[in-house]
Amino acid sequence: MCSSCKNLDSSQIYYVSPAYEQIWGRTCESLYANPNSWADSIHPDDLPRALSHLSDRSDCGFDYEVRIFRPDGDMRWIQVRGFPILDAAGNVYRTAGVAADITERKQAAQELRLSERRFGDLLKNVDLASVDA
Repeated sequence: MCSSCKNLDSSQIYYVSPAYEQIWGRTCESLYANPNSWADSIHPDDLPRALSHLSDRSDCGFDYEVRIFRPDGDMRWIQVRGFPILDAAGNVYRTAGVAADITERKQAAQELRLSERRFGDLLKNVDLASVDA
């Protein structure tokens, strides 16, 4: 799991954990240099949804899943959660976030769906017989 802290307009990253490099396959330094570079790796079909979560500043909290492509071409599923950080007056002034690689969970769920579908298809093709006792 990787964590980060940034200002509200996402123009500055104050902290990103080293796990970012393991999940995204990119360096922390690249994220500090270009705070929005993480979005470059998001699957095109998921990008509008991810950006909409970030632009909705009603409570600065968010929780969503996206697919990313690492530089090596590997696709990963990521769960991203964000939380507001309040100043002394109770105003939101930063956002903290965590991102977890949930690829194995997604793959297991897909395999279960396929297995259930195959089992259902098998049952459709079985003639049921009843035995009178």
